[in-house]
Amino acid sequence: MEESKRLICKTHCKFYKENKKEEYTCKGLAVLDGLLERKSLAKIIGDLTAPLAVTFKDDIVLKEAVCRICDFFIDGCDFRDPECSYDAPPCGGFLIISYLVEKKIISLEDIKSYML
Repeated sequence: MEESKRLICKTHCKFYKENKKEEYTCKGLAVLDGLLERKSLAKIIGDLTAPLAVTFKDDIVLKEAVCRICDFFIDGCDFRDPECSYDAPPCGGFLIISYLVEKKIISLEDIKSYML
């Protein structure tokens, strides 16, 4: 998980704070951590540079597959909070998942298979 945090959170997540121990992990990071082993995505993710150009065209599907089961969904995710007063970014894990799905590097089936 530490390697995943370095690849994903440190570079792509605006909420990441180095050396801060979190009790919970966003579901985007957890999904990618599992897919890194299965799909050999470490090189691809390691080569990504911020900011990623993401359209979020698959947002409705990914919201159900990733966000709804995230520890931060109900309390702590400004990106999904309809009452948030600013244009909050998604977590780094969700951002990278969205990018990889849009580029057809991973599929919704890959994400679902991780959840099993």
